[in-house]
Formats: sequence, C-alpha cells, structure tokens
Amino acid sequence: MRLTDERITFLSHHIMSVLVREKMIKSADEAAMSQEAKKLIIKFLKEEEAVDQKARAKIATIKRGIPEGSREWDVLYEQYYNEEINKVK
Repeated sequence: MRLTDERITFLSHHIMSVLVREKMIKSADEAAMSQEAKKLIIKFLKEEEAVDQKARAKIATIKRGIPEGSREWDVLYEQYYNEEINKVK
C-alpha cells in the first residue's frame, strides 16, 4: 500500500499523541519523536513493498501461469509472502 507523505506524517503524529496520552512515553520532544516514527513507518513500508515484490516474482516464475486474483494465486501469494516476512524477521 502506497501512502503519501502527508498520510505518513499524519500517522506519525497520531501514533505519538496516542503514546503520550496513554502515558507510554513522556512528551520530551514530540516533534523529534514524531519524525522518528515517520522514519520507521517509511522503513516498514519499503520492507513490505520488497516482500510483496518477491512474493509476486516467485509466482511469476511458475511456468503454467497462474492468473492474479485466482484462488491458487492468492494461496501461493500468502505462502510466499509469509516465507519472505519470516526471512526479514
């Protein structure tokens, strides 16, 4: 899922405000913490995109051609996606 910079900024501010409100962190420098949260969100999204591309590439190598959206494609995608996620962990 692609997110705009504005959406990522919104999410980072929201995450920080919830963490402060729930007293999970102290509000030392909310702007700096929000910026760090934004970096982490971007990193996560890039990693997720890479995993998605690897799973799709594996499916594409199957010679008989599996149409995207078919049940078989969905099952293989989930399997390959989970395999790639486990490699990242």
